[in-house]
Amino acid sequence: MALGLGGGLAGGILPRVGGSLTAGVGLLLPRVRADLEGLWLTRRRASLVDQGAGGDLRVGAVRPLVCRRFGGPIWTAPICGGLELGVLVGHGFGVTAPRTQRHLWLGGLASAGGSWSARPWLAVRLRAELVVSPLRREFTVLDRSLFTTRPVGGRLHLGIEFRLP
Repeated sequence: MALGLGGGLAGGILPRVGGSLTAGVGLLLPRVRADLEGLWLTRRRASLVDQGAGGDLRVGAVRPLVCRRFGGPIWTAPICGGLELGVLVGHGFGVTAPRTQRHLWLGGLASAGGSWSARPWLAVRLRAELVVSPLRREFTVLDRSLFTTRPVGGRLHLGIEFRLP
């Protein structure tokens, strides 16, 4: 079993590149691992250029992942696939009555990376992710389109993992 924390950069789905955080628990077998993670994409601001109004957008999601592990006890290279299910939240600003919009978030996830075990109970992980969503979600301010989610995004995460016997 493993407990992990990570952070990194994410771009493509929301406006601009921004921060991302993950926390999760994993089951480690010799050649396979299964993870359940939480994902938080930090606030991204989008604005209507001519109005001074806009919105702050965020994503929170749960991610089950299954990975094939290549390598040995010190270096491993997992190739993973999974799903993301969560909520996109947009909160307006610069208007007299700002409102919050919430939309379902759903995406397919593929990742590849590597981990180095400094000690049997501690590992450092680096991974690149590609996420694809079939859903286009639109956020509006002042009855105008502010932002529509993009179909593809990418992320780069660095994390630490505590492995329990």
